[in-house]
Amino acid sequence: MVLNEVRPKLATLKPLARELNEASDAYTRELKAIEDELGALNLGVEAESGPLATSVVMDDDRADPTSAVRVDRLTFLAYGRDSHGWALFVRRYRLVPPDSLNGGAPIVSALQTALGVKVKALEGTQRLLSASREVRLAAADHISTLLDNLAEAARTNLQAVKKVASSASNEPTLSRLGTRSGTTTDVSGSSPIPPGTPVTR
Repeated sequence: MVLNEVRPKLATLKPLARELNEASDAYTRELKAIEDELGALNLGVEAESGPLATSVVMDDDRADPTSAVRVDRLTFLAYGRDSHGWALFVRRYRLVPPDSLNGGAPIVSALQTALGVKVKALEGTQRLLSASREVRLAAADHISTLLDNLAEAARTNLQAVKKVASSASNEPTLSRLGTRSGTTTDVSGSSPIPPGTPVTR
């Protein structure tokens, strides 16, 4: 009897569901195209943008299992690499006091919160294309900023590479320490070896 009553409403939902899924699939294809084009660039740098979402939960206190503590969680959009290659990711962090890590999870950055300075400790990573529709939709507002952050990371890396290359070009090499005017230079730092002197190898 209940089924008969709700059948008209189910019928109304059917075309909506089809349209929603088609629109969602089209958006996911756009995300995949962005991911593929980024991969083709071979930038080799990572960046984040966000947060996409924030939440507060009560978790068990590790020091006292009988009590609970407030845990702030943040979700970020990122471009990075896992064991399968480069991709768009969703990274989930928890905010914790700096002294609670004890050398465990890597510290990403310190944040000033209402409860004082806390740091982001990585909890988990998921590829954006396999995340929920809600998370994928939330990413739309952060893609442009992510690309800006990637560009900035690429510029920073470029400057670092140029600096290293410049320093390397100014360092003496073995070829410059070689034969000069008929003498062989001892690269150990001693005086030049006279011509005709056997060189021990």
